[in-house]
Amino acid sequence: MRLFGAGAVAAAIVTTLAVTVPAAEAEAERLNPEQVSGSIAYLRQAYGVSEQEALRRLELQRTAITLAATLEQKAAGSYAGLWLDQADGGRLVVASTSPQAVSGHLAGLPDRGHIVVKQVGRSLAELRAARDRLAAEVGDGPDSVVLPRVSETTNQVVAWRRDWLVTDGTRARAAQSLTALDRVAAESGGVVVTRSMPRPNQLTTSADITGCHPLYCLTYAGFRGGLRLEVTRDDGTTGVCTSGFNVRARGGAYDGRAFVLTAGHCVVGGRHQNVDYASHQGKLLFREEPGLARNGTFPYDYALLPYINRNTQRGWIDGQPDHNLVLFRCTTGPQDNIAGTPCKGGSGGPKDGKVRITGVIPADQVHANFVVCATGAGASREDFTDAVESGSGKGYQPGTHCGLVSGQSNGGIDTNICARPGDSGGPLFDEASGSAIGILEGSVQSRSGACQAGESNNYLPVSEILSYVNSRSEAQGSVFSVITTARG
Repeated sequence: MRLFGAGAVAAAIVTTLAVTVPAAEAEAERLNPEQVSGSIAYLRQAYGVSEQEALRRLELQRTAITLAATLEQKAAGSYAGLWLDQADGGRLVVASTSPQAVSGHLAGLPDRGHIVVKQVGRSLAELRAARDRLAAEVGDGPDSVVLPRVSETTNQVVAWRRDWLVTDGTRARAAQSLTALDRVAAESGGVVVTRSMPRPNQLTTSADITGCHPLYCLTYAGFRGGLRLEVTRDDGTTGVCTSGFNVRARGGAYDGRAFVLTAGHCVVGGRHQNVDYASHQGKLLFREEPGLARNGTFPYDYALLPYINRNTQRGWIDGQPDHNLVLFRCTTGPQDNIAGTPCKGGSGGPKDGKVRITGVIPADQVHANFVVCATGAGASREDFTDAVESGSGKGYQPGTHCGLVSGQSNGGIDTNICARPGDSGGPLFDEASGSAIGILEGSVQSRSGACQAGESNNYLPVSEILSYVNSRSEAQGSVFSVITTARG
């Protein structure tokens, strides 16, 4: 199978052109600094910028989300992706095979002086077509040893090898796939490159505090992302994870049912045979639904947990004023967990500690160096004596961190945000647009206790999880979506 034409293998041109556009049109409503304080705090600490400069960068990030959609629709023949360059003045870099073809669409954008166009050799449409052809030949999906993904920042297709998936039963098929991959990569002229994907360590585990807290939100009914889930498994083990996002099913067998999305490894273990259950602060809330949970093949690792009955659903979500919440809570002090990826002190973020999710950013629109935040419920009994031990290590406090998307494209979303055992399944979100992005899978590191420099953790894209679930017979005709309105 021929995957690449001559035009598709031209070397990328690295000329970078400053964009000159006319005066900006009327700007959208400005961001409220109080609503994005975690992201601001991260930028100030990481890059030494002022609050005003940090806010400008977040405004530009919000612009980038809508600009990407516009360029994919109106300049598809030349548009090649975009990303933020935080280290070089907080610029938005737009990649294109023809800078002139995209420049007109940048006219009127706010902060135009910080937008540049980088000329490259392949459009995003070409890269995606090459990825799809590669996937058809070497494989893709939960059981494939290869995951082909587009890398916008390098203008290539990266074929991620998951060698840790190979077993005696799959060795022959995997060898055939990898042989085909080596051939295609050699013939592609640099369009396809191969990278090894380390297996992430899944971050799960075998005191009243003012306001809703990741460990203690029982008296603040209204379930939300970022809360601790204490899981009782059918093999007698227990574990700790974090809720990701509230989800609603429409149509089909699950019409009207509410679910919480978290990581599949929270409930599906190696000896799994029967239904597992999840509680918060001792209150039984969720049950596993057969067919709606999968574990073991990053990035296909998810669980959609329904409430145990209609009355519980009514009390914890349907009867509450807000159905689309994620908890935002920062911690400070001598044993805080925000070194390197900070929030503002105290409750942090929004004054009420609630991020209202109003949209979902598709996986391919999560760009390098976007500022993102995540909430986790990992904690040690040495710090919280009445809590179930998660294995996080002494000194790690549950709460919210903010940091950057690393820009790697390995089937998940890599960040420099700190996380520890017990945070698995927790939400990754964009404060600036109120958007859901992913849920925590784990880390290739083995760390415990307070956060350190050089943190790295993997998140599973929510858009891809739900697209996958909705395409399967186990959905029974229902369509599952993140709740993005107060009454959704």
